[in-house]
Amino acid sequence: ILAWMINYVKTLFVDFFSTVYPTNCAICAEILVTNERHLCTSCLLSLPKTNYHLQLANPLFQALDHNPLLVNAFCFLHYNHGGTAQTLLHRIKYQNRPDLGTFLGELYGKDLLADHLDVDLDVIIPVPMHRQKRKQRGYNQAENIAEGISNVLDIPTSFNAVIKSVNTDSQTDRSKMDRWQNVQNAFRVLSPLQLYRKKVLIVDDVITTGATVSELCDELINCDVEEITVCSIASGIK
Repeated sequence: ILAWMINYVKTLFVDFFSTVYPTNCAICAEILVTNERHLCTSCLLSLPKTNYHLQLANPLFQALDHNPLLVNAFCFLHYNHGGTAQTLLHRIKYQNRPDLGTFLGELYGKDLLADHLDVDLDVIIPVPMHRQKRKQRGYNQAENIAEGISNVLDIPTSFNAVIKSVNTDSQTDRSKMDRWQNVQNAFRVLSPLQLYRKKVLIVDDVITTGATVSELCDELINCDVEEITVCSIASGIK
């Protein structure tokens, strides 16, 4: 009886707090109800999932498979201009919502776990952000997403093995060719021994042309990783 009363009081407190300080769905802005986190049930069920992790020869993998160590590539959501994925990523990057990034990482991790994805991986590497940009934003959204995936899949995350040594210009509004040139030699491995003969999962927020993750994959070859898998929350490659 005591346990029931404690849970009942907790529920009343959460409901009261939510009424006084309501939180809203990150997509449709409707007020969330009890047990909803960041997304309302309707938007959660309507996410434009790719299910690429169930297809080895998916469009994202085919676009990136020039690297001989790449064994898999997949993403959580389809990215379309003005669509759901863009809304979520803009919330994370430009509205100070690193918590939403962690939540989406956990959400994706649960899908991968539920579908019995082979998670024989040794370490997660979030795509690094240059220190100046990280200082301006206060966080690296790829790190938050990686933390969420790590929480669910129980794979350690390394935040210091690789750095972005060149403060490149934004990739937004660049042509495909310009994007590839913009990130050439932008990454540097600081701790090769951390990655030596490791199965690495590279995590990013969004992949549009694949230029950034491809450059990072190419850099990892130099420290003799065993194999590479790439994943992101969204991708515009179809």
